[in-house]
Amino acid sequence: MANPQTDVTATSTSATGITVSWTNPSGYRYQELQYRITYPYPSSWSTESATIGALRTSYSFTALSNHTWMFRMRGQDIVTEAWSEWSETSNLCTPAADTFFGVLYLGGSSEDSIRGTSYSDTVDATINLLGYSLESQSIKTTYAFYLAASTGAVYQYSGDYKSDAGTAIPSYWRSKETNFTDQFKELENRQKNVHFVRLYYVDTDDDVNTSIKISTDGGVTWAGSATKTIGDGDGKNKSSDFYFTDGPVSGQFFTILISSATTDARLQWTALALYFEPGGEDHEIS
Repeated sequence: MANPQTDVTATSTSATGITVSWTNPSGYRYQELQYRITYPYPSSWSTESATIGALRTSYSFTALSNHTWMFRMRGQDIVTEAWSEWSETSNLCTPAADTFFGVLYLGGSSEDSIRGTSYSDTVDATINLLGYSLESQSIKTTYAFYLAASTGAVYQYSGDYKSDAGTAIPSYWRSKETNFTDQFKELENRQKNVHFVRLYYVDTDDDVNTSIKISTDGGVTWAGSATKTIGDGDGKNKSSDFYFTDGPVSGQFFTILISSATTDARLQWTALALYFEPGGEDHEIS
């Protein structure tokens, strides 16, 4: 049986072109190339060609922009006609230098981001103190929270309400500062250009006003922002893309802020993804 090809390498040649090259140990009747999309929608291996010439060591592949590809090769023995084992997979390759390199995923919240307070004549908010006792006397485990207003009205806290007596309650979530190296270690000293943020959420309510901001200085200022209304209230898991008003945001370190303020809706998000391309190395000038 012929030996598998080695040094399989993929190189972008245009916005829709990739050249795959490899080392050919010879002894083939035919060669076969397979590809796999790893971004944005991971796929299984698919065959491109089973009739690549026996002595060929490169192949021009037509690809989709903004997709990341990997490749592998095998050859058919010229005598036995048995196929070799598959080669090791190539590097990841995205057509054109100005397309997205990858995606940084950040975990989100599984709880509602917005809670409210309003008047209620029943007790439905509790604090549970399980297994707690003092001098052999049991302590009641159900409590309600009440607030008095300057008008003389008394309000009770409840997570079932979505406003503060009709006033919107701002809700915020802010990420830690990241330079992407927890998922892309090779980008430690590189600039990154973030094109947009994809927010994953549970569609709990309709018409939820949502804002996403991005900072390159630890949250001192916000270099990009995007606001839109999301949700239909059907309870399904969904996602929505937020493109920054002034275009891609460039920097080495990034902080993300998600906010929402409505009087009649909740925002429950589960994850977010930063779609970016790498820039040049970052150097300090002394």
